[in-house]
Amino acid sequence: MVRGIFKAIPQRRHHRRWLLSAGKLGLLALVVWGVHHSLFSAWQKLEEHHWNLSQWHPGWLVAGGLLYLAGQFPWAVFWWRVLRVLGQPSGLFESLRAWYVGQLGKYVPGKAMVIVLRAGMLRAGGATTAAATVAVFFETLTTMSIGAALAAIVIAVRFPSERWLLAIAIGLWAVVSGPTTLPVFRRLARMGAGRFDPAMAERLVDLRYGTLLRSWFEIGVGWVLVGGSVWTTLVASGYADAANWFDEWCICTAAAALSVVGGFLLFVPGGLLIRESALFEILTPWFGDEGALIAAIASRLVWIIAELLIAAIGFAARTRRTRDELEPKVDGMEQKATKETKFIKGP
Repeated sequence: MVRGIFKAIPQRRHHRRWLLSAGKLGLLALVVWGVHHSLFSAWQKLEEHHWNLSQWHPGWLVAGGLLYLAGQFPWAVFWWRVLRVLGQPSGLFESLRAWYVGQLGKYVPGKAMVIVLRAGMLRAGGATTAAATVAVFFETLTTMSIGAALAAIVIAVRFPSERWLLAIAIGLWAVVSGPTTLPVFRRLARMGAGRFDPAMAERLVDLRYGTLLRSWFEIGVGWVLVGGSVWTTLVASGYADAANWFDEWCICTAAAALSVVGGFLLFVPGGLLIRESALFEILTPWFGDEGALIAAIASRLVWIIAELLIAAIGFAARTRRTRDELEPKVDGMEQKATKETKFIKGP
């Protein structure tokens, strides 16, 4: 009987590994489906308006993708800082990689895949799922709040006649900023993830406004770069006016922020259609119906392709690093096995 139990243990472990692998493949399939659906929808709309690649200036599209990824960099760094405050051992490189790869999860319905991907990539380094979840929520809500606030400031300063747009920006800011106030967020985090990681919950008191001020500024700079990404798609399609680039960049920044925040609040995978509709409505008075539509659809394509490329680099870097970490262990095991064999055989 005892022998049968010991025989069953390896089989159970094998089944667990198989189920874990199947689960990972299932998650990957969901992400691929979500990204493919978003890409196909955007490309189909471009074809409906008889646009093809020969009409674009590819250099500006590449610049748009780089601006988009650069704009996200401060957001990812902020997430890493929150993890450090919560006592997690994750390094900057590992956190950045997990953040960018996790962005693909927003194209899966429910958006929980973002948490699954980021937490899964950091778990090997010792970070807890509860802490990763808390950091995701705080970083996302803070980023959305700063985006809405920046949009309101830009509209109030540069386009004061657009009162309806200003009202929308202030309304979105009021909705997303409430949970980011530290007393409210600490309470919500303790009630949720704090039950699974009490030690992490105790570190929430280290989140202070004084330490957040620099991050707020950096997140705002990130939104400006994302707005520039939208503007470059207008340049690439011939709808932007270089002589009026500052005001155009400003309205693109406000439009990008409001469209992303709106898509986030409506829980639509990747903000699909919501983001495009918002961009179209906001940009139409400046660039006309066709220019606004092209900017909305082209920016979607540029952003998805940029996210796919950076995620692929992140996966490749993780695979290579894992291989490098395993090789010394394998060599050590081989040397140990050789010594044991010699010991058994004798001189």
